[in-house]
Amino acid sequence: MASLLIWTVVLFDRVGEGTLGLGEVMGEPVHLVVRGPYQHVRNPMITGVLCILLGEAAITALAWLLAWFATFLVFQATAIRFWEEPHLAERYGSEYLDYRRNVPRWIPRISGWEPAR
Repeated sequence: MASLLIWTVVLFDRVGEGTLGLGEVMGEPVHLVVRGPYQHVRNPMITGVLCILLGEAAITALAWLLAWFATFLVFQATAIRFWEEPHLAERYGSEYLDYRRNVPRWIPRISGWEPAR
């Protein structure tokens, strides 16, 4: 999972010309990143974290870890749906809307999506 995090951060830097930050001060990407893992799922970092949390809960059979997974999922789902997605739609317009229509939010598609050039 660390390699996925590094990969996505590098994509944000090199392709998006920004960082994981928000706004001009923190370096929000200038370009929408639709390469690598982002061709398969819109939120690869969060999907990876959710898999780790669920795996930990399953392996340890600890109810509090399952509760933490559920809490994290609800928080992320809410933040992404009601803040991040409208923000991205406003920032990147039809490019993001096309991406959102073709790439799932959480469960990766098997073949990578290629935007029309």
